Formats: sequence, C-alpha cells, structure tokens
Amino acid sequence: MAKDTSSLSLGRETVIGMVGRVLLLISGFIEVLVLTRFLNPSTVGSFYVLLSAAEILCQVIDGTGVAIRKRVSEIGSSSSEYLGAGILFAITYSLLLGAIVGLVYWCTSGPLFGLTVSDSFGVIVTTLTLGLFSIAFDTYTGTGNPGAATIANAGRSLIRLLAVVGILSLTTMVPMLIWAVACANFLAFLLILFLLDIHPTLPSRETAYRTLSFARYSVPNKFLQRLYSRADILLLSALAGNAAAGFYEAALRLTIPSVTAAVVLARTLSVKTSGLASRAKEGVERELQQGTRFAGLFGFPLLAGSIVLGQDLLAVLYTPEYVRAWPALVGLALFQLIYTYRLQYTNVVDGLNQPEINFRVNVGIVIIFLPTATALTLTHGLIGILVATVSTEILRLGAYVYILRKDLGFPFEPMIVMQIISAAIMFLFLPFLSLQLVYGKLYNTTILILFGGLIYFSLLLILDSEIRFKMKKLIQEHR
Repeated sequence: MAKDTSSLSLGRETVIGMVGRVLLLISGFIEVLVLTRFLNPSTVGSFYVLLSAAEILCQVIDGTGVAIRKRVSEIGSSSSEYLGAGILFAITYSLLLGAIVGLVYWCTSGPLFGLTVSDSFGVIVTTLTLGLFSIAFDTYTGTGNPGAATIANAGRSLIRLLAVVGILSLTTMVPMLIWAVACANFLAFLLILFLLDIHPTLPSRETAYRTLSFARYSVPNKFLQRLYSRADILLLSALAGNAAAGFYEAALRLTIPSVTAAVVLARTLSVKTSGLASRAKEGVERELQQGTRFAGLFGFPLLAGSIVLGQDLLAVLYTPEYVRAWPALVGLALFQLIYTYRLQYTNVVDGLNQPEINFRVNVGIVIIFLPTATALTLTHGLIGILVATVSTEILRLGAYVYILRKDLGFPFEPMIVMQIISAAIMFLFLPFLSLQLVYGKLYNTTILILFGGLIYFSLLLILDSEIRFKMKKLIQEHR
C-alpha cells in the first residue's frame, strides 16, 4: 500500500530497515565464510568478478529503477504503470544483451574476455533476474516502504545463501554458483511482487516519458557509480591477480556493517525528499541534517576496531592466509565511513529531481579514478587501489559540499563530534582489554568486539543528549 511519502518517519523506517540490513549482513557474511572455507582465494575472486560483471551490466536497469522509485514516490502517481514499464525494460535490455553476446561468440568462435559460453550467459541471466528484483524493490521503496523493502532484500540474500550452499554441496564450479545466484534473484523478485500487491500494467505515453526524463540521468549515474565501486576488484583481478581480488572482497564484507544505518537513511531521505518536493514543501535541509547525524554511527567504531582487531578477526573468521587482507580491511573501513556521508547527498539530490548534479559528479570522479587506480595498482598492488579508492571518495564528498554549499551545505553536527570522541576512547581501551585475552580464538575476538561496542555506545549515550531523546521517541513510536 502506498503511503504519503512527504510524512515518512526517518526514525521508524530506519529502525525497520536496520533489522533488514542486519539480516542482510549476516546472510552475506555467512556466504563469504562458506565460500572461503570451500574455495581457495583465486576461485573466490573469480566468483565475485563474474558477479561484479553482472552488477555492472545491471546498472542500466538499476538506473531505470531509481527513476521509477522517484516517480512512484511523488504524490498521485500510478505505481502499476511504472512497475510494468520497469519489468518490460529489464526483459528487453537483457534479451538485447544476450543477442549481442551470442552474435560475438558466433563471429569469433572463441572465449569472450576469457569467459566461456556458460560464464557469459550465466552473467546475462543473473543481470536479468537481479534487474527484475531491482525494479520491484525500487517500486516497493517508492510507495513509502523503504524499511520493509530492505527486509525483502534480506530475504533475497537468504535465498541466495541457501542456493550457494546447495550448489557447493554438489560442485565447486564457479558457473554453477552464478546460475544459483540467478535463480535466487528470481525467487526474491516473485516474493517482492507478492508484497507489493500491485499488478503491473503497460505504461501510458506520459508514464514512459516521465520515466525517461529522469532515467536519462539516473541510468548513466547508476552505471558510473557501479563502475566506480566495482572497478577496484576488476582492476585488482586483472593487474594483481584473483587472489588479491579475493582478499579485497573478503575484507570488504567485514566493513559493510558500517553502512547499516546510512543506506536505510539515504533511501528514506530520497523518498521523503521527493514527497516534500512534489508538494513544494520546505524542510529538505533539516532532513539532510537528520541523515548526517546518524550516517556514521557504525562507521567510526568499525574503523577503530579494524585497526586494533583486524588481523585477528581475519584469521579466526576466514583462515590465517587472510591476515594479508588487513590493509584492505582498514582502508575499506575508512572508505565506507566517507561513503556514508556522501550517500546522503546523492539520495537527497535524486529526491529533489536534480539527477544531473549526480551525473556531473560521477563523470568527473570516474575520469579521475580509473587512470589513478590503474597506475597505483600497477605500482603498489592492493595498497595502490586502496589509496585511489579512499582519496577519490573524499574528493567526491567534497564535490557535493561545494556544489550544494548555498542550498544545503555540509551540516557538521555536534553528534558527529561525539561519535568521533567515543570511537577514539574505544580505540584506546581495546589494546588493554586484548592483553587479558588470548589471540586466535573466535570467542575471545567476539568478546573484544562486544566490549568495544559497549564502550562506544555507552559513551555516546552519556555524551549526547540528542541521541537519548531519539531513542526515547523511537521506543514510544513502537509501543
């Protein structure tokens, strides 16, 4: 059921969405854990390289999904027509990709970029099913259900985990794992259609025009964003080997909890801002302030913890071989922290119906990132790609602050300072606590993580009266 998106509760939707994000993180982490136990780093890297290829190809559909989410979130829109338009586009685009790949194989009679026929068509089918899910997900989000949509996404991750485990019990062939992911995506698409309770219909000319008017920017934006975010692992695989890519991906999975609140906040901000803009209401700057207050809530302690406990965590969760991924863990934790703040700007800009701003920023960043990352990876390997990734994300956030400085600025809230202080104190205490425990044991590492979290959040509650007020308000809303 569609809601009045201009009156969405950021707190309520964030809490619901965080439940979904936690489930998503748990299932995603278990997947990586299972893969690293059954497969060597090179094979793990190959699997994620193929998934990255599918995700990059899917950005055209994802960009259309962003346009649909924007239009559906506007007051008085026809959700069924926008859903139908998205599904029709996803199928047409994937069939076109399949025809192009088939023609290339027929003309060359050889591997395409070193991929077999099974690999290539597995990637295309994964692109289709992921795209269908993305369209349904964005429609569900745009109707005023960002929190529930996140829980549905967690369901997709759980289905994918079960599919991967099932295939691993039979074979360790990477193409079969890719096909398992494709099947899981399609089942999740059917699930979210059931939750939507909307029958897709053929779009009218006006619906198609309004979708295209936004998609002309959101499609290249999504493609550029995914290229930027996944080019690192593709460059690592090509220039430093699949093992380096495997280390990088394993470390990345451990840093994802830092964006738990930020992703849900940003998605809700996009929908609410769109509702406010469609009614010509004020208050966008206030909503952005709310987003930035809580965006780095988990990012600061995770960065501190990755520096102190990172090597031990990698060894006990994966294998001792993965200790070599520690620099990647620290670097990616810093990247994710910066990303949490930048994400709020990106989504608010989309909600304000100004995707051209995102497009300009993305083009500039990709132009800078690709040659910089290539040069640094060739000379410094894994460390080089980390330096390029972190520095360009800082530049990206700075670009948004500069462009929007008159309208939105960068609301550096006192709560952010309190988060930094709390994380710094936790960072100082953890080494003393670790001296009392034996390294190399999972339960000891877990105890240290729990103690660190207890120190951080206890200090935050003591130092910041606003977060205490927010917690009381959320508890009252859920009674």
